[in-house]
Amino acid sequence: MSQCFVAPEVFKFSQRVTKMSVTNPERFKNRETNICVIQREVIEATPDDLVEMAKQVLTSAKSEHFHHIVSEMRHTHTSIIFNIPASAYAKTTDRAQNPDSAARFKWANSNKFSKFVPVLYPGLTKDNEVIFKSLKLALMLKATLFGKTSTQFDENGKTSSAKGPVPVGKLWGIKEVTPGAIAMIATVAVNNHSPDTEFGAKGNKTGVDYEKLNSFYQEIILKGFAKDETRERFLNLFKWWNSIIFTDRLPDALLAQIESGDESSDADEALVPANRTIGDISANIDIEGDSGPQEGSQRGGLEMLWDDDLQSMDVRWNDDLLDNRHSTPARSPFIRSSSTEPEPDPELSEVQLSGKGKGRRHSPEPNKERRDLLEQSAPATSDAGGAKGESEKKGKKKGTGRLTRELEGLNISEGTHGVVESSKEARAVRPKRSSNKG
Repeated sequence: MSQCFVAPEVFKFSQRVTKMSVTNPERFKNRETNICVIQREVIEATPDDLVEMAKQVLTSAKSEHFHHIVSEMRHTHTSIIFNIPASAYAKTTDRAQNPDSAARFKWANSNKFSKFVPVLYPGLTKDNEVIFKSLKLALMLKATLFGKTSTQFDENGKTSSAKGPVPVGKLWGIKEVTPGAIAMIATVAVNNHSPDTEFGAKGNKTGVDYEKLNSFYQEIILKGFAKDETRERFLNLFKWWNSIIFTDRLPDALLAQIESGDESSDADEALVPANRTIGDISANIDIEGDSGPQEGSQRGGLEMLWDDDLQSMDVRWNDDLLDNRHSTPARSPFIRSSSTEPEPDPELSEVQLSGKGKGRRHSPEPNKERRDLLEQSAPATSDAGGAKGESEKKGKKKGTGRLTRELEGLNISEGTHGVVESSKEARAVRPKRSSNKG
């Protein structure tokens, strides 16, 4: 869960829980749907007796910790990384009048705030082929995870070891970036260079909706992986981020890198190749439509393999990870009491997180209890559809490898439809955890 903001509604478990995948860009169609997806993550990851503690940690405690990160980033890391005087990030500074900050927050000769902010691009030049491929953004996340010494390089591009407390990146065993992590640091970078003096869901001076902005950036990335024509670009983007953050040396090609609009509300703008327009691809951007899977719909899953010996990350797209089937788009993210047959949510079948342990390269088999439960609760399909599903399952390869945490996590059976289950049922099939209680 790489979320800047966790709403209190996430912990209201009286309603039934959506099965919409965390990797489905449709989760961002409205705030209610996204909350339900986050709610599902919390339910499946949290034992019953720790729900209240999770609520405390993910709301107030997480908020305090996150604000500490943002404050430290604003007053320490950002100044060093962007080579801008620390005084520019002081609370009393009017960054609207500071040329260094203004150049990263708004486009020249424009009074309108654009979601495609200059700070998202290398060289502060708008080119959606390289959106998020900014060395400064990657170093901001590296500093957040491994401390400021991890972004201070010698003449050979090597960093020194962190001093003091163990950095959170090592404490939490983080070895790969996620869509949520990139979106989070991009949102923080925008806030750091804005006239806003605080970081909250809405800017206290600009009125920028940072909660929506964070979701928008996640949506861009998930849609990038969902489209055939942009998937390779986003795979390479993740490889690039990992090559910077999870090594103690910058790649040679980056040692000399120095980073010296039109508005659109559509995340698809960031996916348009240089020789195409929004109109060329907007008609087919949906993952699945009423007539079934469209051309260019997602057929696989993002796979990241960590090699403990080489200390490197191999990122690739595995066509066998996801079993995509047609599902009817939902009109509600969860089902209330009704005498009619519920309509399922749209869903991309979730992929699995591999087991833990040094050097482990293969995923475990799906949880049988969860598979049986979900297959029983799934809506009936035609014989042809069922036959297709069985055929796809038989042809599915094992050994999918370690997956990025943002694109995994739900451990459900392949090819299930967008049905729902109660929070009680969700927790009932959750793997048991050890307890210190006698």
